[in-house]
Amino acid sequence: MSEDGESLIGQIPGRLLLFLIVMIVSAPFMLVGYYKNSQIESCLESAGKCMASDDYLAAEKKLDEGASHFGILYDLYVILPSFGGKYYKQDDYFGIRGVARTAAIAQRMGQGEVNVEELIKEANADLETRGSFSEKSAPLREVARKQMVSIKKMLPIMRLVKSGEHQKAFTQFQAFLREPGNLEYEVILMPVCRLSVDLAENAQNPGIGESLIGIVRAAAQESKNPFFQELLRRASMIDFDAKKDFKKPPKVASSRSEPAAKSPARPAKTEEKTFEQKFADGLAMARKKDFNKALPILEECYKVRPDNDNICYALALTLKNLGKSSEVKRLCEEMLQRNAENTKAQKLLASLK
Repeated sequence: MSEDGESLIGQIPGRLLLFLIVMIVSAPFMLVGYYKNSQIESCLESAGKCMASDDYLAAEKKLDEGASHFGILYDLYVILPSFGGKYYKQDDYFGIRGVARTAAIAQRMGQGEVNVEELIKEANADLETRGSFSEKSAPLREVARKQMVSIKKMLPIMRLVKSGEHQKAFTQFQAFLREPGNLEYEVILMPVCRLSVDLAENAQNPGIGESLIGIVRAAAQESKNPFFQELLRRASMIDFDAKKDFKKPPKVASSRSEPAAKSPARPAKTEEKTFEQKFADGLAMARKKDFNKALPILEECYKVRPDNDNICYALALTLKNLGKSSEVKRLCEEMLQRNAENTKAQKLLASLK
């Protein structure tokens, strides 16, 4: 090195020289820290928007994505906020994720999922051990804790429905609804309404079924969450009148010269059950949006009971989803001829225009 270069370095104060060396060495870490920080911040903002729009599953996914940026390289960034930016504490972040995870579990249960034990453990870990909450955010943890209590109470009831024990599930569900605090939060209404529809579909008493659907209708009116509107659409396809019709024995034509023999009780009952099951199968296919499979089943039911408005409406709704508007219009006009005040037929017909 030349004497001029050495003299130039010699003119730099020792502290300034040390600062420059530190800056050069720490620059790569600073860049990594800024990148990770920006990703964490972006994920937090996106998750907040998802929570505001009731998409808790998307919020959970975003927060999981942001959590992947924590680690040793990001920890080094704790010494750099003085150069600009914000440092996010990992335990605070996990606390927020625990709140989102709790709501996401409720949304999954609203979609019919019951295998959520591991998810509950992860959410509890974020809320109780991994995460921390400041005095300002502490109420969020209390809300999530209360939601988790309701979730754990509903889970065994939903499993009873899955296993076909509908009467036992209904009894426990009634007790759950009467218990104070269980319906305090909207996210809990997702599995509550899902349970209501599942039980209404299997209710032997149409009055009980209608009261269960009333829960869904109330939620759909009060909330902007599209989940409840979709569930209400499914509930509208439940044929409570058909449940009554299926109990009536089919009329048998008689002849004066040779009276028709009375049908044995057991075969007649079997025939009615078969027809009811066919209609139930068609509805199940339609609810799963497998309209191509639902169509022939519902058409067969319609041929047997063309004057049953519930069967007619289910067939019309299926045809609409298959793009067959002219046939939908014909079926709606049939229903309105029988009953001009049939609001479901009116709305379906109006939707074609």
